[in-house]
Amino acid sequence: MARFTRAASRCSHSLWIFTLLLAGMLSSVAVQAASEPRASRSTFEKLIAVQEMWEEENYSEAITTLEALAEKVRGADYDFAITQQYLAHTSYLAGDVPRTRKALEAALATPGLPEKLELELKLFFAQILVGDEEFERARALFEDWLAGADIEPQPAQLFSAAFANYRSGYLPRAETLIVQALDIAKKKDTNWYRLYYEILFELKKYETAEAVLVDLVALAPRDKMMWNLLINHHLRLENSARALSVMLLSRYQGIDEDEDSRMRLVSLYSYLAVPERAARLLQEWLEAGEIEETPQTLRQLGDLWLLARERPQAREMLERAAAVAPDGRTWELLGGLLFEDELWEQAYTAYTKAQEAGGLNEPARIALLAGLSAYRAGMEEQAREALKEAEKSDEMKAQARAILKKLDS
Repeated sequence: MARFTRAASRCSHSLWIFTLLLAGMLSSVAVQAASEPRASRSTFEKLIAVQEMWEEENYSEAITTLEALAEKVRGADYDFAITQQYLAHTSYLAGDVPRTRKALEAALATPGLPEKLELELKLFFAQILVGDEEFERARALFEDWLAGADIEPQPAQLFSAAFANYRSGYLPRAETLIVQALDIAKKKDTNWYRLYYEILFELKKYETAEAVLVDLVALAPRDKMMWNLLINHHLRLENSARALSVMLLSRYQGIDEDEDSRMRLVSLYSYLAVPERAARLLQEWLEAGEIEETPQTLRQLGDLWLLARERPQAREMLERAAAVAPDGRTWELLGGLLFEDELWEQAYTAYTKAQEAGGLNEPARIALLAGLSAYRAGMEEQAREALKEAEKSDEMKAQARAILKKLDS
């Protein structure tokens, strides 16, 4: 199944592409015009029987019948091509895409095909190739089909052709085709506008792209995905202020929020140097259970309070984070904050817990800081123990001995 993805936005989309690709699928392969070659009577009767099998969804019997007929008429080019076309259609209905492709290849390789039949086969095959993400080959077949005489493409077919060009890197052509599809269509389709937006964005037509997203929001004002597309547009352009404005507007409109969107709002406030607002929102959501309380979220909240110059709240959050963290790094961070605030005994405790938890990048440095904290707190015995541990390290030996010397004097 093809996915509507590109660059930073690949991010992944769902079944909408596949549904739209099927909309342009070949609808009938039954009757030839009087001016065209005709299948033999026996072949025609077999094909009528196959259509009856379609109605009963008896695809397995239809495939067996058509494969036998193909062998029988192999020397009659037109009969063979029509039989392969039926086989491709039947196989697709049965969900057998490899057999569908094989039959289409055989039909297109038949010499002397009438133009109408050849174009029908190319359109069918192009849609199959898009579904298999063979976009360059699909694009070439779509272009052959569009160049045919008396072609009046349906919007869904133009959309498929636009998508193949987009994924092949033919962006101006993709833009032309999607605009044609949107002009012909009687109703606005949000999925088609999403493709139009991606094409415009990659063509660096940012203002037009934004206007398309605004139209999308207007088409589906209660659809959170449409709002997210507009938010992500500004984030892709590194315009965090505009992204925040749109996010706040979506909240005002009552769009449901999930944990990811809440955390994104926190990050935007933090990035735009409003850490206190970010901290208050995050704490509110943590207390309400709307964001999961993890060592990471608690530590982030501590960092935000620290940026907001609310050191007591920062210490509280870091202590809560450290208590459930899998290693000692958060205790180390808390120890540093307590050390800066000259809360020596508490700093010593935090550094000691960091050592006990482990996972430290520089354990000898933490031992030295624990010893120094204990020394300044007047805890001589604890200071000596920590400093002797730090003394074992070549990097910390001189500093540890200097403090031990002060203790001895």
